[in-house]
Amino acid sequence: MTDRTEPTAGELRQLLAAVLEALDIPSPATIGDGEVYDRILLDRVLDARVALAGVLRRGDDPGWSADYLRVRLAEKPATGYRAVGTSHPQTDEVLEEVVVDEERVRRSVDAQFPVIAAFLANDRIEGTR
Repeated sequence: MTDRTEPTAGELRQLLAAVLEALDIPSPATIGDGEVYDRILLDRVLDARVALAGVLRRGDDPGWSADYLRVRLAEKPATGYRAVGTSHPQTDEVLEEVVVDEERVRRSVDAQFPVIAAFLANDRIEGTR
């Protein structure tokens, strides 16, 4: 499509929106989710690169390239990992148990080392002033 006139701002915005959609996926919630996240993001980067190269190097229509990119993204949704800000009942239960254990540990340390506990409590109070 090299005989085309220059793309309009609207056509370029459509392509840029599709590229942002490709790259703007939620961060992984844990290090363990990072491997899946990295694979998904790399696939999406490669698809966005193909779409951009088509427009910049071959003169492809930006609207067509944006549509192409969105079709590719639909084929490979950003799923299969836990994302930051999502709720997972099993994880929430584990985190709740950790908080309870941390409180129990703090009380145990406070009981064993009352002078240090008093110092830390006083330091916390002074830090809020």
